[in-house]
Amino acid sequence: MSKLKTISDLERKCLVGESWYDNEDNITEYQDIFFDELLFDLARPWPLEIKECIFFRGTPDEGEQDGNRWAFRGHGGTLSVEDYPNSLNVLKTWDTILTKYKPKSILETGTNSGIFGFLCYKFLGNDFKLTTIDIEPNSKTCVDEVNKYFDNNLITFYEMDIKRRITNWEVEEEYDFAFIDSGHDEEILTKELNFCDKRKVSIIVCDDWILDEVNDTINVFLENSNYTLIETYNGITDDSIGYLKILKRNG
Repeated sequence: MSKLKTISDLERKCLVGESWYDNEDNITEYQDIFFDELLFDLARPWPLEIKECIFFRGTPDEGEQDGNRWAFRGHGGTLSVEDYPNSLNVLKTWDTILTKYKPKSILETGTNSGIFGFLCYKFLGNDFKLTTIDIEPNSKTCVDEVNKYFDNNLITFYEMDIKRRITNWEVEEEYDFAFIDSGHDEEILTKELNFCDKRKVSIIVCDDWILDEVNDTINVFLENSNYTLIETYNGITDDSIGYLKILKRNG
């Protein structure tokens, strides 16, 4: 009997990698996560079966076109049903990071389908608060489902055009940890990092440093700020998820 949820043949066409289905009988680690139906629904090609997204840009050969809209691929780079080996690697990485740093007040840029919030509940219990922001309105639906699933309200979502608004965004919360996974260009990432610097966030985790523009922007920030690179995590392949750099504020 299958342990993973069944999805349509059309949606399965989006699974172009070594998917969770391909490894279903070999999943021994983090079974409570891989076989969790909500987590699966967040990591599938059409999270929560949402088939429309205002801001996603794709190509017709991805098999995701639905009328004149594109599927909401909200999973982003956190976990993906189409990539089991890297999803396992990412779970191990976030288990290590969250267990080590035990953040209490967290900022996330790039909510996508709310998987990072799900992992915060799993690895931190109820001993955290997460503020997460994204331009995609469907992200709120995902966050609401995660909060409901864990019978709590520890994740707060803000719909925001980060590129235009984060520089002057006023928020009362003081953050000790940030996960930066929104824009992957110099302008947006610089604004995100400068916001964290302004707020004196102790630990910043930057995703997708394997991308040259992202890595170059991180290096410029390190040269011009009071932060130091303290840890680097790698994905399994050059085009995969799981490339994280951790920056620590000095003093």
